[in-house]
Amino acid sequence: MRVQNAELSTEAGRAAFRQRAARAGIAPSRLDLHGVESRSQYLQQYAEVDILLDSFPFPGGTTTCEGLWMGVPTVTLQGSIWLDGKVHA
Repeated sequence: MRVQNAELSTEAGRAAFRQRAARAGIAPSRLDLHGVESRSQYLQQYAEVDILLDSFPFPGGTTTCEGLWMGVPTVTLQGSIWLDGKVHA
């Protein structure tokens, strides 16, 4: 699983993520952790991605759109949103 986040730019951040993943039953050997990269490097990395999981708890607007733009199939969870003071399914 490839995960990229600013917090993963430090060894402390990567260690904390590995610990959380281990508690969820994910072996550290299954993780490919990345911190901040240049914009061009970031977009090039989509070539290594087979399936993009829509981000949570963040809305994923940029990540999801860029993944789709780069041709990566995206899996998301259908749900309700709050818009204009109303819940929409």
